[in-house]
Amino acid sequence: MLPIQSLKSLGFTLIELLVVISIMGLVLAVSVPAYSRFQKQQATEQAGKELVSVLRLAQKKASAGEKPQAACTVFNGYIVSAAANASSYTLQAKCDNAAHADSAQTFFMNAQVKFTSAFAVTYSVVNMGIVQGATVDPASGEIEIRFATDYTYTVTVVPGTGSVKEGEVAALP
Repeated sequence: MLPIQSLKSLGFTLIELLVVISIMGLVLAVSVPAYSRFQKQQATEQAGKELVSVLRLAQKKASAGEKPQAACTVFNGYIVSAAANASSYTLQAKCDNAAHADSAQTFFMNAQVKFTSAFAVTYSVVNMGIVQGATVDPASGEIEIRFATDYTYTVTVVPGTGSVKEGEVAALP
């Protein structure tokens, strides 16, 4: 049989439990907002990197002279475009100097990630798959992606050469 003194020391006091619960609450209160910011930042960066990948794919397809399987009399290149405040963008072939709807591929971003303005990047092809260059609208070549009012990611397409420069996630003030 255990003495009475040793039975009392087998458990935790109410004060000890309250201290531990308070500490856990503080840790949780600090970590949840930080994790939320991290998720927003990652969603913005992922959307930007995927856009860069699609732009480079369009450039590669244009330089390879890769025509869509549907009827395309005169192949002009590829267009990547989106509307302002859109959470998606399209990649499609340009045939006979017009967008070729049958070749359109739509890419979707997180619903809270949107383009701040409309854009269109066209990779044009000259004879035998030689890329003539790129036309970019807006003329600055900057495409900005924004996660609500928290973060932005800017992708730059150099007009003429069509080279794509990745940006970095930046917090909005």
